[in-house]
Amino acid sequence: MPLQRWLEHLSKYVKGYEMKKISPNVFIETGFSGANVGIVQTTEGLVMIDTPWRPTDAIKWREEISNKGNIRYLINTDEHHDHNLCNCFSQV
Repeated sequence: MPLQRWLEHLSKYVKGYEMKKISPNVFIETGFSGANVGIVQTTEGLVMIDTPWRPTDAIKWREEISNKGNIRYLINTDEHHDHNLCNCFSQV
């Protein structure tokens, strides 16, 4: 399959970014492949819940949430790679 056709095929499975505010201080992102991630805003800064598993997504997520405060903590809800592979990109 030619590369362009393969990329078009794959694009059907790529979700867009969908950050949603689910309460005054809690946001979730369901558009990343692999894991849903979130943040909680506190008076001390942001608590990040899990990280996207692709480095490019992890960097985009970090940049997206940086306008909401400084990341102070990172909580992984699971030991599997789809929840913590890109922890190193969170800069906690």
